[in-house]
Amino acid sequence: MMRGFLYIFQKKDINHDFNKTKKYINKLKQTEHNFNFIEHEKLKCYLYNNEQKFSFENSGKSKCISLIGQFVDNPNKIITELSELENEELREYVSKLKGAFALALADFRKNEMRFFTHIFRIDNIFYRETKNQIIVGTDPLIVSALSNSETMKAEIEIKNSVSFLMNGYFADENTLFKGVKVVPPNSELIINNKGTKILSIDNSIEAISSIKPNSEFNNMLKQDYIDAFKVIPIHSKINIGITGGKDSRLALLGLMEAGYKVNTITRGFLDNPDVQLGTVISEKLGLKHKITEPKIIDSKGLTINLEKKALSAMIATSGQIYGYENITYQPNYKGNIGVTGVGALTMKGGYSNLNNVNPSNPEAEMIKRFLPLDNLLIDGVSKEYKKFLKNLVTSDFQNAQYKHALFYRNGRWTSGTRLAKSYSSDIYSPFYDNHFSKNIMKIEKSHLDNGFIQYTLTNKLNEEISKLPLVASRWGFEKDQPIKPENYFNWLTRVPLYPKTKMSNYNWRNLTLKENEIVRNKFKEILLSDSNHVIYQVIDYEELKSTFEKGITNKHLKFMWAALSLFSYINYIEGKAIIADDLNLKIPKTMINTVNIVPETYDLMPEITSINKGLTLSSQNSEYTVSVNNIINKNRYITTFSENITKGSKKEIADIYNRHKISFNMFIESEKSINFRYCIIFFNADVKIETIWFKTTVSKLNRNLQGVVTIPSDADNYKLAVKVPNNLDRTFKIKYLFARTE
Repeated sequence: MMRGFLYIFQKKDINHDFNKTKKYINKLKQTEHNFNFIEHEKLKCYLYNNEQKFSFENSGKSKCISLIGQFVDNPNKIITELSELENEELREYVSKLKGAFALALADFRKNEMRFFTHIFRIDNIFYRETKNQIIVGTDPLIVSALSNSETMKAEIEIKNSVSFLMNGYFADENTLFKGVKVVPPNSELIINNKGTKILSIDNSIEAISSIKPNSEFNNMLKQDYIDAFKVIPIHSKINIGITGGKDSRLALLGLMEAGYKVNTITRGFLDNPDVQLGTVISEKLGLKHKITEPKIIDSKGLTINLEKKALSAMIATSGQIYGYENITYQPNYKGNIGVTGVGALTMKGGYSNLNNVNPSNPEAEMIKRFLPLDNLLIDGVSKEYKKFLKNLVTSDFQNAQYKHALFYRNGRWTSGTRLAKSYSSDIYSPFYDNHFSKNIMKIEKSHLDNGFIQYTLTNKLNEEISKLPLVASRWGFEKDQPIKPENYFNWLTRVPLYPKTKMSNYNWRNLTLKENEIVRNKFKEILLSDSNHVIYQVIDYEELKSTFEKGITNKHLKFMWAALSLFSYINYIEGKAIIADDLNLKIPKTMINTVNIVPETYDLMPEITSINKGLTLSSQNSEYTVSVNNIINKNRYITTFSENITKGSKKEIADIYNRHKISFNMFIESEKSINFRYCIIFFNADVKIETIWFKTTVSKLNRNLQGVVTIPSDADNYKLAVKVPNNLDRTFKIKYLFARTE
């Protein structure tokens, strides 16, 4: 259910007629709302929703309190407690409040208004101050229009759109509308006769990555996570998507632990590992599981209007999310309930693809990553956005990218999409719970990057489910090797599953596909149709024209859709008609493509041998003890597959035909340091093609002999060989050996 508020602080007497204001809000959002209106001298408070049944909490006579979002505690209880608190006690209460929300409080006795944002601003609060009034609300379009008391029209500030053009959403503190500001995360906005003031609710942002978790903390985190699900009505019928990934199984386990009745569903072909693991998980948990197989259909035409497509998402989100996203505006509340794993990147240390990036110049790296197409902008317009990106860097690049992920991708992107979806459905994500999120953020980032916290939480909820393999990945902390050698065989059972086939769907939105020339040409036609359009106060028209002529690449995809979205939405705000005509696209037949190569991991422990009696290998408890024979001190080699290292192997496990890369890892335990030389030998049948050597010193700090090699194109089998030093006089142990081919 969509809920919104609009609070007005009048510096001077302005005629905000209730019926006219209601009419404007309905017109702006193209739907009918229910309204609750309270006013007292300088303060006017509107609370509105689109629920079929009119329902608002009682705010009392001296105060008006509006709750937006989802709460664990009863809303009436929260309102009662909020109405009795002031200043520090009020902020402390909000700091510990569970749920995902935005709060508004008007105190008629003090002529004062207070607003509180969630740590990630899942519901944003926008405000604009003019010479006559201060307007605060949950929808930037409404705030902009209603702040113009004479025209009641929104005003665009195109210079604010730089981050939107780069990301497809506002990944900074700007909005599309003139003078409309967004209240910072985890903040209190105070408005009274003295003006406006913003205070931090607590020190959660300063406490990011400040603690090392222990058993007690992890138990508390588990309870916080379970409590986060209690925002969902207890008798809800929940169908949750389950795959072989991490997020969906964790969300499912949280729902069950919190006491909800759940059915699961997975989309895909029966041989898809997501389907297979979804089935296994559901069976182990005793849940009803539905599989929806994609239908293979003949080619058919798709009629699409690019301008309408872009405009639809912008209308739905009040100009916050670009039209590449599949967001449709359905303003009628249907009562659907959904539970998602959106927001789980809080537990992953931010953007996974950036977690290993540690540049010498963090500020330059932030600009490189989040302002990649500065050349398409008018000189100088990105100055403020560059400054914003640099200011995110308070310590290093990792800290900065994590904050960007938390407060902008997790926050402003989600807030925009949530505004659209909430009109038709109730969407819940436990990962956004205010209390749970703040505790996750405190954990040292290294424990998030390697997936250990997410695994620990899954393990505490259900140990058996946590130990099932994942699809196409591992838990980060055991990505390359077992944590401990004694975990080796359990580690092998969690080898990731990969689909043997893949379904290739035509994505008409991807402008870089060869068959999408008609779409590219239409983008060019629309965007270059008016060089005087307001977007060209930010975008360099000639540079954009040149980009179309040179050819669009993947790096241009977000920019082009964002530019089209701004173009169409600004025209809509100004009352202009859509100029683009419909396209008819011939969609290629959905195809099933066989994937010939998927990564494979092989246990090579059973294949270990030596080439002569210079070494003795004794096996016990699934490990080898290697001792030397001092009589024979030449050619002391440990090898794989057979005793002869000069000839290839016919064993299937040694087959590397049509493979491109191989990595290997041997764990050695020794009481003293040993200098090893070792190699991988490539063969075509019995003919040796190439030998690649490595060397390392095994010690208590480094116990692994490992390497990564590109496989020669004509190689079809291989062997590993380890040269044991001639002067070695002690035994050592081999605790595991595996190879991975791709």
